[in-house]
Amino acid sequence: MENNNECPFRTRPVIKYLGPHITASLISCPTCGRTHLRDEKTGDTAPFMAWCEEVQQAISKIKRPLLVAVMGCEVNGPGEAKHADVGIALGKTKAILFKHGQVVRSVPLNSAVQVLLEEVERTW
Repeated sequence: MENNNECPFRTRPVIKYLGPHITASLISCPTCGRTHLRDEKTGDTAPFMAWCEEVQQAISKIKRPLLVAVMGCEVNGPGEAKHADVGIALGKTKAILFKHGQVVRSVPLNSAVQVLLEEVERTW
């Protein structure tokens, strides 16, 4: 006879139940006036949002808890997203790769998303 007071996770690990629901998450900034990736003519932040969408699509395949940040400026981005495991903060011509708010390195803007995703793959 089974003891009804026994925790079911002692015999059936919680990961078995939560596994399909564990995924990476994306956070981004609210695109203030310092956001560098904008349409030059209109000032629209659609290019920045496209980068966020690209990262979201890529990390949606990750089946482990991970918080990834895409921030619009290198001045405040790493600090505002210091709780993220890894992220990029965009500048005018370069991007900053950071982990837990600490700058790891500077990368060319045109390869920032690729570098971020490589860092995620390599580290996590």
